[in-house]
Order: sequence, then structure tokens, then C-alpha cells
Amino acid sequence: MYEFLLLINLFVLVFLLTNLLFKKGKFRSGQDLYQLDRITDRIQSLADERVPFGLVMIDIINFNAINSKYGYAVGDKVLIRISRILKEMTHFYDVGHLRSDRFLMLINSESNLESLSKLLDHKLSKITLDKIDFHLSGSMGVAYNEEGINTSDLIRNAEAALLSAKMSEFEDIHVYSDTDSICKNGHLIFSLRDAIDNDEIYLEFQPIYSSLSNQVVGYESLARWASNKHGKVPPNVFIELAEKNGLIHEIGQLITLKALNFIKTINEYNPSIYVTINVSPFQLYKPDYVNHLIEKINELKINPRNVAIEITETIYMKNIQQAKTILKTLRMYGIRIFVDDFGTGYSSLSQIRDLPLDVIKVDKSFVDQMDHEDDMFEIFMSIAKKFDLSIVAEGVEKKVQYQKLQNYGCHLLQGYYLSKPLTYDHALSLMK
Repeated sequence: MYEFLLLINLFVLVFLLTNLLFKKGKFRSGQDLYQLDRITDRIQSLADERVPFGLVMIDIINFNAINSKYGYAVGDKVLIRISRILKEMTHFYDVGHLRSDRFLMLINSESNLESLSKLLDHKLSKITLDKIDFHLSGSMGVAYNEEGINTSDLIRNAEAALLSAKMSEFEDIHVYSDTDSICKNGHLIFSLRDAIDNDEIYLEFQPIYSSLSNQVVGYESLARWASNKHGKVPPNVFIELAEKNGLIHEIGQLITLKALNFIKTINEYNPSIYVTINVSPFQLYKPDYVNHLIEKINELKINPRNVAIEITETIYMKNIQQAKTILKTLRMYGIRIFVDDFGTGYSSLSQIRDLPLDVIKVDKSFVDQMDHEDDMFEIFMSIAKKFDLSIVAEGVEKKVQYQKLQNYGCHLLQGYYLSKPLTYDHALSLMK
């Protein structure tokens, strides 16, 4: 009797789990959605037969909105209809469903891609199910088989091309090329996801000196990526990719935690040293950003005055009132606010007056101009004095610049004349 009841309970549990997974869209009917296993076998078969072909990866734009609005059951029906549409289009080789809103299509290497793109847009422009009209579109990435390439690399190349198409403002279809910088960015995105788990993201620290004391008073933390696959990737490249592909929040949290741990350690040697953390607008406007930062500062028992965030002038463009509220909250807690690259963006005097700021960092381009003319820097000094702000000169690379800045009364300096960015250990050794 006990075994019978156990068997009944097990049956009920399996039934409920299966039903839940169907509702969540985890199980798909092999008859309704063309499966990945079959298309990968077909790729291998065509490669063995030395038949030239192309692999197209298709992304259904904003498909997740259908699941959110109408539920997974309707979303599954839409996917099934799309798979049938693609199969009808395929007087080519085959169609496979990769995952969620992604499909794979095998095409003849001589297929006209422009015609294919137009046909797909036409077929997806209106799909009617259960008296609901769905107006869809797709982006496509194409990779052609080459001698010696395996199936997984071919799929990866098609996805890199797809990401390139999605990042472009001017095209819905992109063909993979290993010499194409845009496609290289696609591969960088894959590696950037792995970089977080593999601890490839690290920080360097460039000192900010006071010319009055000739001592380090703070550091700017600078994100670096030493990729196991691509070598050292410039920050402007990987930060932009992270922002465009939804990785900036995770990377930003990683950078923030590393910087806060550095502050905790360095303050054991000098309790007045501050460290600035560069913050993307995408991070700052995330609802939990402020709470997360304050929570980590409290956990590590750091003096908030030794934490500074660096923002750029573009932060105001989205919503100056929201920016003001966020920055005021941070500043009330004791965190300092620096405006980076000042003079290159969109600031007006009214914005400088209204926003809760502590420091403006004058862009290197204006420091370079001091070799020829001094007027602009005089203006920046006047602005800083008018609004009771400190001023840091960035990009100081020559002795003559250093001397002129001292004459102006600008005593907070940063640049290669004083120090290049330092490793964690080297920066720490300056305090010992």
C-alpha cells in the first residue's frame, strides 16, 4: 500500500512539473518546432558532401513582449507559426529552432540575401492568431561554411553576424567576416560574458596629486580587460559593447566591488585617500543602483567620503531632474560627485548650479590647448570658483602644463607627467 501511494504521488509530481514546463515554454513539440539537433546533423551532412551553403541566424525582434503581454501559451503558438513560415520559405535546405526567439536557416550559398530579407519582413509583418494581429520583424546574421570549420564555430559566427546586424542602425542583415571589425565585436560580446565569470576584468589606479603637498590625495579606478582569447581590449571598446548589450550592470557591479575593496585596504594606510569610480548612465538610472552602492559601502565599513563616482555630462541628457534626485541622494550619504571630461559635453551654467556636484575634471583636450592659449582654462577656474567646486586637471603630460596649472591655482592634477595608471599592488605601495 505504501509503495502504491508513493507511486501515485510520484506520478502527480511528474504531471505537475511537466504541465508547468509546458506553460513556461520549456518543452516544445518536435512536430511543431523544427529542432536544433536535426539542423546540426544537416550541417554536418552538407559539409561532408562538400556542398557550399550558408547558415542564417534569425532573431525575432521584441518577441519577449508577446510572452509578457499574452503569456507563454500564445508565445508558443507564434513561434510555431514562424517556424512554419520559415519552412515554407525554405526552398533551400532546412530550418531549425535554436532557442526562444532565435531560428536557424540553411540556405544555398548563391541565395540572394536581400530578397531573403525582404521576404522574411513581408511574411512576419502580420501574423494573425486567435484574432490577434502580431506585427513582427527580424534581424539576420549569415555565416558561410568554410573548409575545416566545425558546426559550433559556424553557429557562433552566424550569431556574431546577427549581433552586428542588431547593433547597426542601417541594416537588418549582416554577413560574417573574420576581418570585419563589427563581427569581431560580436565575438567580443561572447567573450565579455565569460570575462565576468573568469575574473578577466580588473582595475588599475591612476593617482590624483595635490601640487601643494606633492602627495597623492586620491585615485581614479580604471577598468581593464585582459581577455584570455583576445588579449587586452581597450576600455572604450568593451564598455560600449557592455552598454549596448545589457552587460554594463553586471560589469559595473563587479568594478564597483573591486574599487570598494581597494578603498577599504588603502584606507588602512591612509584614511583620507578617496577613489573615484566611473559610472555609466545606464548604471546610474537603474532603480537599485543607489541602494546597492550604499549597501556595499556599509558592508565593508568604508567612510563614504572616500568614495566618489565619476559621471560624464551626457548623464543629464536623459532626465536632468532624475539625475539631480539620484546625485542628491548619493551626496547626502557622503559620496562625492565628480563630473568627468568637463567641457566636452552638454553642461550649461544652470545645470552646474542646480546639480549637487563636488568636483569638475577638465578634459585633457583643454590642458593640451594651454600650449597655445590659456583663455579656456581661466574660464573653467572661474566657473569652479563661482559654484564652490574643486577642479582636477586631467591629462597633464608636460612640465610646462604642470607649471601653468599651478600658476592658475589648479592644484589637483592627474596625468602621465605625474604617474601612469598603476596596478593594485603598486598603487598600494605608495601608501605604505
